[in-house]
Amino acid sequence: MSRKIRRQENDSPLEAMRLEWTELNQDQFAVAVGIPRATYQRMVSGKTPLRLRPEEIVRVCEVCRINLNIFFEKMGADITHLTMSSQRQ
Repeated sequence: MSRKIRRQENDSPLEAMRLEWTELNQDQFAVAVGIPRATYQRMVSGKTPLRLRPEEIVRVCEVCRINLNIFFEKMGADITHLTMSSQRQ
């Protein structure tokens, strides 16, 4: 089974995750995550800041089949210094 080569035309980490870990197109991914299609397209194009609610972050992880550590790593956030006790505060 041949897989289409998909390219990323921007530097959006969210778009990179979609392309790397799913076979979904932008519309399918936006629906699966619970983000309006137009909002998703504005976020990945940089026209709108990338702001995800906690439940959307969880759904991105579920759709991409990744854990939160990988999600935050791809988003450029270093969470290695956090411990369970500091995460609860």
